[in-house]
Parts: sequence; structure tokens; C-alpha cells
Amino acid sequence: MASASARCLPHRLATDTLGYADTDPEIAETARRALHQIARTGLCRLVDRPVKLRDPGPAWTALRAGTFDRDTEALMQDNAQVLREAFEKVDLIATPTTPHPPHGHDCPRTRMSVALTWAFNLSGHPAITLPAGRTPNGEPVGLQLIA
Repeated sequence: MASASARCLPHRLATDTLGYADTDPEIAETARRALHQIARTGLCRLVDRPVKLRDPGPAWTALRAGTFDRDTEALMQDNAQVLREAFEKVDLIATPTTPHPPHGHDCPRTRMSVALTWAFNLSGHPAITLPAGRTPNGEPVGLQLIA
């Protein structure tokens, strides 16, 4: 069991948009501001540790369609390796929950609202979304924390 002082140390936290999602600047900035507010409380220490994954979209689509193949396996293994290396240096990864503002009932069209979450659905890493604030247009933004 860890000592009491070890349990109280701030978590090392990397923040990123994962390298593949076309994240709107106002979404990224709103999530970043919320993260910095959390860091100012002393609950975490921000670490400059970019986490760049391959776009998990093709793997997600292949798994849902039942067409899992070597390319899908390679993509998932590559991302798993990047995440293993990241979690050797940090305790949590923070991203915006979605890369752009909410879409209406007419669908997201070519922009995927799940683009920053499905990598962790595939990898099995636990994640939680916290309210991060609103864009200048009043749209809600989430801050996703992945362990």
C-alpha cells in the first residue's frame, strides 16, 4: 500500500488533442482553460508530453463492421504502444471531449463528435468527462480525463 504522502502527490497530466482530430481552436482553448484551473488547485501538475495517436476511426469502423484485419490490428497496436509510453511519464491524459461544438439533430456530417473518445473505447482506458465551460458562442465544452 502506498504511503499517505505518496497518495497526496499531484497527478502528472499531459494535455493534447491526440494529433489526428481536427479540433476547433475555441474548443481546445476552453478545455485548456478548465485544465489550468484544476492545475492551480494543486490537484495535478501539467506535463509537456504530447500524445500523438493514429486516427482510430478506421479500426472503430472495421470492428463494428466485423472486418477486423491486419491493418486494424496494426493501428490498434501502434496506438496501444503510444499510450503505454505516455502512461510511463504521466498519470492522466486530458483532451477536449469533442473536437468541435455540438451539432444539431441533422447529424455531424463529416465531422465526428466521437473523434477524441473512441481511441479509449478501443483501448479500454477509463475516461471521464467534466464540464469545462462554454465557447464564446455559448456552446458547452467538455474536458476528458483518461487514466
